[in-house]
Amino acid sequence: MPCNPCPSKTGICSCILHPDYQTFRKRPATKAQMIRIIEEIAREHDVDPLLVIGKSRKKEVVLARCIAIKKIKVFTEATLQMIGRCFNRSHSTILYELNKKLESYD
Repeated sequence: MPCNPCPSKTGICSCILHPDYQTFRKRPATKAQMIRIIEEIAREHDVDPLLVIGKSRKKEVVLARCIAIKKIKVFTEATLQMIGRCFNRSHSTILYELNKKLESYD
């Protein structure tokens, strides 16, 4: 859940106003950690986790994929290449997703 001063509606909050920001530490990136995040986001958005890492371009799947990519980048030390391998995409596609605004999915 985003913090009160944060305008984010996605549940991904890494702003400096968040109360836990000073004690926040990223976790080492493992494939299991990334899969756990993907499954969590897929469950929240009521989509199959295999669709999230697949090639589907349905709106709800693409939104879940984008949120999962952003959450993995924020909460782990994963590189773009590691995230790309997890989603079967290139690092440049992951970078594009990270820079994309979530409002574009509405």
